[in-house]
Amino acid sequence: MHTVELEDDVFYFILGRARPQENPCQTLRRELRIPGKGNGGSSGSVPVAPPALPSEEEEKLLRAIFGEEAVPQSPSKVQETEISSFLKSPDFLVKSTVTDKFLAMLRWAYHGAPQKFETVTQLGGRRRRYFAKSEGELLGHGRSVKPQRIPETPFWVVTNNDTPKKRKMLAAALRLAGCDSDTIREAVGALR
Repeated sequence: MHTVELEDDVFYFILGRARPQENPCQTLRRELRIPGKGNGGSSGSVPVAPPALPSEEEEKLLRAIFGEEAVPQSPSKVQETEISSFLKSPDFLVKSTVTDKFLAMLRWAYHGAPQKFETVTQLGGRRRRYFAKSEGELLGHGRSVKPQRIPETPFWVVTNNDTPKKRKMLAAALRLAGCDSDTIREAVGALR
């Protein structure tokens, strides 16, 4: 198994090209026209239509590169609420800082799929947790984490990360909440 580090722009490009219920490996296969096993594999010719599903080995590679959030999620209530409407709402438009916008989008995701949002507590770095159900949990996993409560939710999030890191955190949280790639791309793009 191999690990690949991607720059932010490459990661968001792949995320932006993904179709609903498609994982990053499937997106890369489709975009790069890589043939799959069982359909001519290494014949050298480029297929017109890419394979629908990656092999088990490719799935392992996908998880190694992108983590478990790369696994396709079933549609959720979050998708029924248009992110575009929320981003144009007075509630969002009055937010002037990236942190305030970040917290507002996380609140929106929580209210769209509270059960799925519970899984965000598994997100974190090498030494740090990004989400928790109490301020103390976050303070116990890092220094200068500046935890803030996500409004109208039982969750707290670290907020001292730079904007690119907040975008990654938001994308991962929305993916776990069951949002499709178009929703994630639009939300992440509004975080500036």
